[in-house]
Amino acid sequence: MKKLFVLGCVMLLTIGLFITGCTKKSEEGHTDHEHEQAHGEKSADVLPAGANLMCPVMTDQKALGSLFVEYNDKKIYVCCNKCLNRVKDDPALWYPKAYGDKDKH
Repeated sequence: MKKLFVLGCVMLLTIGLFITGCTKKSEEGHTDHEHEQAHGEKSADVLPAGANLMCPVMTDQKALGSLFVEYNDKKIYVCCNKCLNRVKDDPALWYPKAYGDKDKH
């Protein structure tokens, strides 16, 4: 019984340390993932000049430079693979949402 209790305590401690390590905050006060977003450290996700900054599907999410669909010689950037598949299915629908009706092709 005592061994089972000790084993349970060790497991809880291990899980607690794992969770704490995953959300470790930097000196600036944000997690590693937030740090990458705040300081733009993922070069693959940097958007070029003139690109749509927000995802046309999930309009409250930032678009990523690594996820895009080419349409009429322009790239429609999205925030995730789910949105990427939706834009691939009908880029003509999503282009005006990404760039506005004034640039509609």
